[in-house]
Amino acid sequence: GTSIAAYCGGGGSAKTGVVNKIVVNYAGGAEIQEISTGDNVAVHVLIHQDPLTNQINLYGAVGSAVQVYKLPEGRLISEVTVEGDGCNVVALNPMGNELAVGCESGNVHVYRLSNQYEFTHVHKLEGHIKAVCGLQFALRTHGLILSSAKDGTARLWRKGQSNAVLKCDITDPTARKSKAPKRRSTRPPQILVRGCAFGDLEGKVVFTVASGRKGKAFLTRWMGQGPSGSDYICQERTAIHDFPISAMNLSGDGALLALGAVNGSIILFDAQKWKKLRVWPEVHELPVTCIAARPYPTPLQGEEEDGIQFHAISCSADSQMALVTLMKRGPRNKRSSSSTGGGKSGKRIFNSLLYLSLVSWVFYQVGQETLEVCRDDMGFRCFMDNVIIAPPTRPGILVPPH
Repeated sequence: GTSIAAYCGGGGSAKTGVVNKIVVNYAGGAEIQEISTGDNVAVHVLIHQDPLTNQINLYGAVGSAVQVYKLPEGRLISEVTVEGDGCNVVALNPMGNELAVGCESGNVHVYRLSNQYEFTHVHKLEGHIKAVCGLQFALRTHGLILSSAKDGTARLWRKGQSNAVLKCDITDPTARKSKAPKRRSTRPPQILVRGCAFGDLEGKVVFTVASGRKGKAFLTRWMGQGPSGSDYICQERTAIHDFPISAMNLSGDGALLALGAVNGSIILFDAQKWKKLRVWPEVHELPVTCIAARPYPTPLQGEEEDGIQFHAISCSADSQMALVTLMKRGPRNKRSSSSTGGGKSGKRIFNSLLYLSLVSWVFYQVGQETLEVCRDDMGFRCFMDNVIIAPPTRPGILVPPH
């Protein structure tokens, strides 16, 4: 197989001298590939392998357009422009023949792709009133799309129509109710649903992460009910972090959730057991802008050499990429093993020499004593009675009275 990691960014207009680019990193020691995006900054990238032709393409949301690059050549093969709107996030269905684009206006545009990567606009999904942050196709339910936005909702779409609206809540379910007197009603806080994902193949389980502009972030699991599965109820809601979550991604097997926070922290969460696995506080100096969970638990290309499996990769506005692992300790390499073995061997030799010196000194003392006491009678009896076992009449030995 092929292991590829891609990320994007820049500093704005290329005229200012800041390079806007998409970077593609191939496992196995291949050179890092850089693709210029010109005057616009790419804000989201997606890598997809065609199940029929095995061709690998990279889709990037660049300004008001979605650009398609063929890998590993890095050649631009197609482009579609959303007039008058900015592209925030892109998603492909499993077959790769439908593309969904979430926009800054809150609209979601759906395109059909031909074998020559020609785009045909089929749906304009209207419902969100603020920028779309998350977008995903269901794996098995044809045409089912999930989106989340900064308007406090996640929406499900089917065949160009709204199928369900999930209104996210950021009240702590474990907090005790206060008995303080009620104040005059104030403007409700803005709820940002920055991440969403399907938790199963059919689209009956949905994960969302929501927060205000400040304060705690809450992870919610929704379960589809009814014959059609379009009535979603909140099954679990838990406070996932003390700061808002800015990026979320679910692993390919639906078991591991990777989340990045605005304070630069990284959280790994077990979606099946519904428990937090580990938190890496303030890994980045600035908010996490994107994060990718490990696709599957099986080893990826390039991991056989050192045996370390990374469980998430994150990027931030601090121009840094972080790789985190749940493994407690990596295997020793050959160099460290040989050096450790050499250290143990030296210690063993030193202990043996010390023991030999001690035994030699004891035998020397016994020999000297034997020559002095048994000079006239060099027999075993004299050796045992006068050297090894001293008689009670010998000076220096005190026999207590009975």
